[in-house]
Amino acid sequence: MLSNNMELDSFDMVICGDEIKCKWDNDKKELYRRALREMQQKRLMNNSHIKFLKNKCKISSKNFQCPLCKKTNIDHLEAAHIGKPIIITINKIIDKYIDELSFYELFLKVIEEEDKSLITIACKKCNKELEIK
Repeated sequence: MLSNNMELDSFDMVICGDEIKCKWDNDKKELYRRALREMQQKRLMNNSHIKFLKNKCKISSKNFQCPLCKKTNIDHLEAAHIGKPIIITINKIIDKYIDELSFYELFLKVIEEEDKSLITIACKKCNKELEIK
């Protein structure tokens, strides 16, 4: 946290790329899992119908009403899978096909499985409640 008497120096805010390390840098399975999840989320986030549904819940800028719990003052809504969390499906696809298929083919498998899902718009709390534990 920045204290009131502390000045920021732009040179103190620089990091060299080779100083950035992640535990999955050398873990193909974890990298693919994270990348597929990210691509799947971006696919939903950029879907025009999902955007339309979220916009129907918009009260004002960064103020939405959850269509499930009706709570307001929510800064964003999520595309929520009803039932099994999609990450479980992604993990199964990776476990089965990581050495057989390209990244693109793995992504197509994720889409194929997601096509069987029901997705609704919800706040973060309702999203979690929609998951099968």
